[in-house]
Amino acid sequence: MRGKSRILLWILLGAVAAGLLAVGIILFCANQAALPSQKSGGEDYAYLLRETDGKIGLYLPDEDTPRQVLDIFTYTLPDYDQQLLKEGIPVADEEDLQKYLEEFDS
Repeated sequence: MRGKSRILLWILLGAVAAGLLAVGIILFCANQAALPSQKSGGEDYAYLLRETDGKIGLYLPDEDTPRQVLDIFTYTLPDYDQQLLKEGIPVADEEDLQKYLEEFDS
């Protein structure tokens, strides 16, 4: 009986450790999802990606109307990316724009 208690205790400890590891991995991945060249406010950028009617809108600086609405639904993206798009993601140049679009379309 005592041996079974020890085995159950080790199984429980292993499950807790696995759960904590999973949470750590999820938090790490969420922090890494801050896509390339995300700039803080006040800096110049060539494009702005923003949620537009449930899709990704491509805006030029200081414009309220999107130049293009991409056929990528934001609800298909992770919550973290959805939140970034609601706030607006400044994109430095064409190269970074391609990186974002590849990331969102994968």
